[in-house]
Amino acid sequence: MQLAGFVFCAISFVGCGVFATRPDRHLSYAEAAHVAAQKANAEVLAPNSYQLARETLFRARSSYRLKNFKLARRLSIRSRLLAEEAEFRSLHKDAAPKDNPPTTPE
Repeated sequence: MQLAGFVFCAISFVGCGVFATRPDRHLSYAEAAHVAAQKANAEVLAPNSYQLARETLFRARSSYRLKNFKLARRLSIRSRLLAEEAEFRSLHKDAAPKDNPPTTPE
């Protein structure tokens, strides 16, 4: 009786992963933001943010290929935000760099 319950629970947990939605839309948004940052010359003007966005997008694509959709969604959202930040920095040269935030006395 306990074995049947265990098998049922195991099948239920495995089945839940099958119904996870694919983050196609999130990956598309991240790729579009990456292209926009590239067109804004973020590779040169905001290299740190751009490189981090690129690496995060690569990890999101890898997670997607491995069917880890939850991680792929999270990474693609992060990549989109980083690419948008890189684009913003490259378009607004007077924006303070986030890598070296101003120090405030405590």
